[in-house]
Amino acid sequence: MNLDRLVDLDFADKRVTVVGLGLEGVDTVRYLASRGAEVTVSD
Repeated sequence: MNLDRLVDLDFADKRVTVVGLGLEGVDTVRYLASRGAEVTVSD
């Protein structure tokens, strides 16, 4: 998954739900969490 477009977005203190933990889902969770998002996962 190419997340280059998301670099400028601010996820600090945001609540995000990721549905699905395929390869892209896992990477997305890691990306969002590393930028301060509170991530909830549903698979």
